[in-house]
Amino acid sequence: MNAFVGECNCLKMFTILIFFAFAKANSQSDTSIAVNSPITFTKNTTRTELFDIIKSLADEHQVKAQLTAYRRSSDRINSLGFKFTDATGKVSEFETEASTGISDLCLNVSVEGSVTFFGLCSSPTVAEKIRGDTTPADLITVVSTNSSPAKVNVREQQLEVLRENAVARDRARNSLKLQNELARKETNVAVLEERQDEIVSATDMLRQQQQIAREELKQLEKETNAVKRERKQLDYNNERALAKRDSLRDQQARLQQQLEREQKELEATIQAQNIARELIAKQQQVIEEQGLKAETAENLKAYRTALLGKEGNETLKKKGFLFFAADQCSYQIYEGYTIIFDALGRILFTINKELSQSPMSGELKINGKRYTYLYQANSLMVKNQVGQAVNQYGELLYPSQEAEIQLQFNTTHEFTIEAGLSPRELLAAFMDIGTLNFEAAILRETRNAKGVLVELIFQLQGDEFVFQDPAGISSIRIELDQPQLLSRVVPASAG
Repeated sequence: MNAFVGECNCLKMFTILIFFAFAKANSQSDTSIAVNSPITFTKNTTRTELFDIIKSLADEHQVKAQLTAYRRSSDRINSLGFKFTDATGKVSEFETEASTGISDLCLNVSVEGSVTFFGLCSSPTVAEKIRGDTTPADLITVVSTNSSPAKVNVREQQLEVLRENAVARDRARNSLKLQNELARKETNVAVLEERQDEIVSATDMLRQQQQIAREELKQLEKETNAVKRERKQLDYNNERALAKRDSLRDQQARLQQQLEREQKELEATIQAQNIARELIAKQQQVIEEQGLKAETAENLKAYRTALLGKEGNETLKKKGFLFFAADQCSYQIYEGYTIIFDALGRILFTINKELSQSPMSGELKINGKRYTYLYQANSLMVKNQVGQAVNQYGELLYPSQEAEIQLQFNTTHEFTIEAGLSPRELLAAFMDIGTLNFEAAILRETRNAKGVLVELIFQLQGDEFVFQDPAGISSIRIELDQPQLLSRVVPASAG
């Protein structure tokens, strides 16, 4: 009932206002205001066209236009609102929206730059209020160019008032809500500050407890270290007691070990004497067989050392590897002569020259017989008087049957090993040999600071080959006969 009375009072107020407006309108003259052609906004007006119109109003009529609402979907304007400030400083606002697209809007601007009408084109006689910058006294009624009085829709004005009241209530409600929210946040801040104080207090307490725990731990460490020192002293005293108790037994054991060691030294001395006798006999035999010069024979310290299998005080000028009698052999060069060894390190014979250059040839004696030798390309060939190759015993190296077998060797693959090969290249070569069904493995590989290969020991088909040279090993060639699974290792320069 109260709501109904309130609505009746509002209706009375609106009626009085409308009556006053009509009276004022009738008291004015019917003089028409000159306007330009109306500007039309439709639901199909593009955004570019809107801004072109805004720019045209500012440039041509000094009317400032501001978009207050704009929404577009499905190529239609669903919401549009403008705020106009004309050349006289008056403000005009209007908004409209529709889900299917707005109705056409018309804007009239006078020649003097005053906005005379902005609203629905379907009702051009409806007046639109224009609000001034300061007081309600500046509000004027804008009418169309015809002289008929403007018609006012009372229901729309009632709805406008109701909407303003609703907005005011919403604002009040939002203000109250904000105040409640602010009060709640202030309460939360107070609770958080109180909680922070509790945490700070608890943290201080924890720090004090940690300090007390550290002091207790230090004291415990001191006590532990003292116990360890006492235990260590007790262990030391026990060890000394045991050492004193066992001193006599240890002295007896040491004396027994010394007696055994002296006995072994005596036996070793007797054995060395026997070896020396054998050495003198062998040396004399070599002198007689190979016809060495007396002064050379007297200085054969290296030869004696080689027979003993250990180093002496002789000067070794050079050592290396060569091929002799289809086997890999080693050699050692001393002042005035060269000693040739087999693969097991046994002496084969002595050459009364230094093999310091290639090629080199000469004569030597084997079992009292004269033979010629040729040293070339890291290979030594010894021949008899008829030019047949012989071994260290003077026996023919290639009998007719063996020569026939040698001729049947057909090289299908070759691999050249040089001192400059990198570890990866060397490993790749032996892996390639293995892929051909040959047993090949690198046993030892030694390089100098420059990466040059100075020692190489490898195994091929069960045979072991050794190459050593401090300046870098000589190039060698590994030849393979894959169908027969035959292999041979020769100097790389050998034909």
